[in-house]
Amino acid sequence: MTAPLPRHGRRFGAPLRKAGPLAAMLALLATLACSGDGDGPTPPDDGPDVGLMEVVVATGPSDTGVLLIEITGRVDGPATLVGEGEVWQHAAATARTVVLVRGPSVPGPVLRFQSPDRRASYAVRVLDAAAAAAGGYATLDSGDFAVSIQPLD
Repeated sequence: MTAPLPRHGRRFGAPLRKAGPLAAMLALLATLACSGDGDGPTPPDDGPDVGLMEVVVATGPSDTGVLLIEITGRVDGPATLVGEGEVWQHAAATARTVVLVRGPSVPGPVLRFQSPDRRASYAVRVLDAAAAAAGGYATLDSGDFAVSIQPLD
């Protein structure tokens, strides 16, 4: 005589039927937890933030006549002077530009330039400085200048 087969439907089916409402509840909780704050999805980062950057001299002698400035980071095209004066620029390397500015208004914004990505890392420093013509173009201490680069909106 053969032994009867176990009745899986009764023995194992009951726990599975009870899991149905539990699974539905878990799915509902997961949906609510992922719904966010209602502002919609965050847009993806879709490439570089192209735009203008500005070199600002925060502190420095007011009789400044000439500044030799080094910008580390990509500069696209010529730098333009903010205010009156003259500017000469040399791309010393792909990510290093040296700019000679005559007649800057210190303190304040000095230069603007086009950046291929304003989120990239930039650094700026004054390599050398001289007083204005009235001061006989006397050498100024480059350590007396506090400069920064910031995105221009």
